[in-house]
Amino acid sequence: MTCLAGIQCDPAEPGFQHAIVRPYTPPDMDWLSASSDSVQGRIAVSWRKQGGAVTPDVSTPKNTTATLVLPVGKPEGITESGQPVAQTQGIAVAGAQDGTKALELGSGNSVFAWKLHE
Repeated sequence: MTCLAGIQCDPAEPGFQHAIVRPYTPPDMDWLSASSDSVQGRIAVSWRKQGGAVTPDVSTPKNTTATLVLPVGKPEGITESGQPVAQTQGIAVAGAQDGTKALELGSGNSVFAWKLHE
């Protein structure tokens, strides 16, 4: 099943101590904003398509980490607050699988961007 916001509890860490966020950006939608209240606090995801790019914003509460799975193959094409993710403190590139890239996030707010596939 595919959810638009893609907010999920990591089964290995119950209670949303670690969330998995896998936003779905269908071609016929331009934006989305959603949140989920967990025992740790609010986990929020929003994204917008504009100017040939997707800009997701992910917010995780204190004492919570998240794996953000993005539908993009090359990590060098992803930025956080305008900086390449490889140069961003507190974000680690965790791996790739089937045309996606996984990033490990700490608590707080992160704003990403990547170019849409042409």
